[in-house]
Amino acid sequence: MKNYGKKISSWGGCLCFLLFSIGVSANTPNHVYQAVDNLANNIEAIRAHLNVNDTPRLPGVQIAKTPLHAYTKGLEVFEKVIRFKKSKNLATIVLPDFPDKAIKPSDVLVLVETISKEIQQASKQLGVSYAERAKLPTGKTPSDVYENMWRTSYLLDGLAGAISPKYVYRNTLRIEKALEVIAQELNTKVDKEVPELPANKKPVDANIEGYKVLYKIAQLEKRLNMDALRVPGFPAGDISPSDVYDTTNNILAELTRINLSLSLSSPDVVELDAETVTPSHVVRQFQSIQHQLDMLIN
Repeated sequence: MKNYGKKISSWGGCLCFLLFSIGVSANTPNHVYQAVDNLANNIEAIRAHLNVNDTPRLPGVQIAKTPLHAYTKGLEVFEKVIRFKKSKNLATIVLPDFPDKAIKPSDVLVLVETISKEIQQASKQLGVSYAERAKLPTGKTPSDVYENMWRTSYLLDGLAGAISPKYVYRNTLRIEKALEVIAQELNTKVDKEVPELPANKKPVDANIEGYKVLYKIAQLEKRLNMDALRVPGFPAGDISPSDVYDTTNNILAELTRINLSLSLSSPDVVELDAETVTPSHVVRQFQSIQHQLDMLIN
């Protein structure tokens, strides 16, 4: 009986270890949210070290987001980290491409951990101590992760500088390239109609045109018998290029979803335009994209 008891105890220990290992290795939105919190804490520590005292904007409440949307928002954060490190003459790595597979929380977690390593390297070289680890939350969704990622992106504006129209314009060019590939797959001829450059447009005007694109994307998804995008409400408050950039990222996320449905590759990379770019250029691009989408929908 004595030996039998030891066996039971041993098995119990193994079971506890197994359950603990499963819990530790779990990849849920809760774990991704915690990882983003840890990333944000380290960014806060760098901000304090560099005496960055601006008040970061806060995103609105997010709904109907998927791990894919969270991943694309993570790429935005990653790009800002690269820009910050370059401004400090620190070594950087190449920004990952848009995904070419269905995205799970575990994929978002890997991306966040990669970004965190880049920030930790910067912290070490700048002489900043690592921040305290965040607690594991409960009940988080991909929408919560997306919102937390956006909050982290805003924190980086004080280090890397806010998004400029040039980055938004680059994304619109990438959207066009993605539509060209989809049109080819659907055997649909799409003519590029380039409207005249409107005058004196602001980020809010560009974002309105971007939201028109989102609604047309939802129509295209319906035509392809996909679950259509649930277009979010238009953001409140002053609209900045960062809001328009977020809209382009959501468009690219949906085009990535369409590409996966059609077994196509991810949208091509596009370099930043060397010319001066204004919100008016972005408005014109969105209007041209709307025309292309009309030809795909009808």
